[in-house]
Amino acid sequence: MDKETKDFITLHKLDESDFVDAKGCSVKLLYKEMKANEILFAYNTVPCSNFGHTLRDRNGNCLMCNTAYIAFSLRKKKIGHIYIACSLKREFTKVGMTTEKIESRLSKLNSRNVGNTQDWEIISSIKCARANSIELLIHKKLEKYKVQGDYYGNTESKEIFRCSYEKAKELLDLILKEEKVKILEKKFYVGNEDRYKFRNLVSKRE
Repeated sequence: MDKETKDFITLHKLDESDFVDAKGCSVKLLYKEMKANEILFAYNTVPCSNFGHTLRDRNGNCLMCNTAYIAFSLRKKKIGHIYIACSLKREFTKVGMTTEKIESRLSKLNSRNVGNTQDWEIISSIKCARANSIELLIHKKLEKYKVQGDYYGNTESKEIFRCSYEKAKELLDLILKEEKVKILEKKFYVGNEDRYKFRNLVSKRE
């Protein structure tokens, strides 16, 4: 990323994590990848025809020729709830993201028998932008505790971990701080978090 690009990002108070290096490619070729990973912008793109700028949104619009595309793109940064749920029966902790009401999400966790249990309780949640991106980051942090082979329906749950609520909350708070995430809402749903001090068990890999 060159100085001009960094200065533009700083000037418009953008987040570098919203950019991908296009390496001289057309954004059209990167569109699916950018959308799947919630990346809004690209740099080092094919230069625009007006002034040779190389910063574009994922629809190919030049950001430097018309900065209005920045605000339009930022609306795509999904706001959602990052929640931490626990099962006392299985000693599982689940960290997930939802855009629906927390109560609705909890009901689905139990009715769908997620993780082969129906005693999920949501312990806490935060509401923020870039919720999908934050969810992916916390899952990476918790990867070594991931439960292997627990299913509901035909889909393997990739959000269940053998760790305590305290560990999940600690790592989530760290990510929120590192990513400078603005928390729009924070809620706690239980009065005694000590019940969820499960063992932090590293998954065995074959």
